[in-house]
Amino acid sequence: MVDTLYDETFKNGKDLLSYTNFSAYSQVLWISKYVNLNIGARYDYSSEFGDALTSRIGLTKLFKRYHFKLMGSKSFRTSGGILPNRIPNNYPKLYPESSITLEFENGYLISKNTM
Repeated sequence: MVDTLYDETFKNGKDLLSYTNFSAYSQVLWISKYVNLNIGARYDYSSEFGDALTSRIGLTKLFKRYHFKLMGSKSFRTSGGILPNRIPNNYPKLYPESSITLEFENGYLISKNTM
């Protein structure tokens, strides 16, 4: 819970802004001879914007000098601070940001003296 006093009046008609954010994260890692599987999920709750469930899945492996990573994830981010309370009533409502990302990485160790 965040309570902050400001020299202005907010949409709630008060000079006190109060909101709540909560999140929880869980992750499972499965390691096998062929590929490592990483699965995670995050739950976010905002009293201003509601809740969201985001996920992540990744495949990784190191074979002697060669490695790879393939990962996909979804993210969620709320507008912070007092911004949602400074938007005039006749303007469009603010919504949380969300995105989906895909990543691929591979590499080869040329020498044992390199990172």
